[in-house]
Amino acid sequence: TELAPNKDPYQFRLAEAYAENGENTLALQSFKEVLRLNPKDDLAHERMANIYALEGNDIAELEARLKAAELDSSNPNHFYSLACYYARAGSTDKALVSMGKSLEKGWKNKDHMNADPDLDSIRDSAAYKSMMSEFFKD
Repeated sequence: TELAPNKDPYQFRLAEAYAENGENTLALQSFKEVLRLNPKDDLAHERMANIYALEGNDIAELEARLKAAELDSSNPNHFYSLACYYARAGSTDKALVSMGKSLEKGWKNKDHMNADPDLDSIRDSAAYKSMMSEFFKD
């Protein structure tokens, strides 16, 4: 980052490197710098949410996931992540609504959905099964 301190892509890569190495404090500091340089970076919010989830900081995780979805409401990954958060938190209705939005926006990874332990609490619900048959016709 010393070579181009005002270029957020470099800062983003640095933050990702810290996160990949488990240096969560440095990763969060770096993602916050990304957001200082570009407050509308939805992916920085999403990555921060992932770190907050690892740390068990549910409130910060939810805030970051909601912000990511607000900044790019066309990204199905943001809504999938929200569905996972809500399912883990026991908020079945919110999880199903978020999953529906994710599917409507183009989420295609049926195998991941069927194996993701975050979705265990909703997978047997009639609404989940209905969504699966509506969006995955095989």
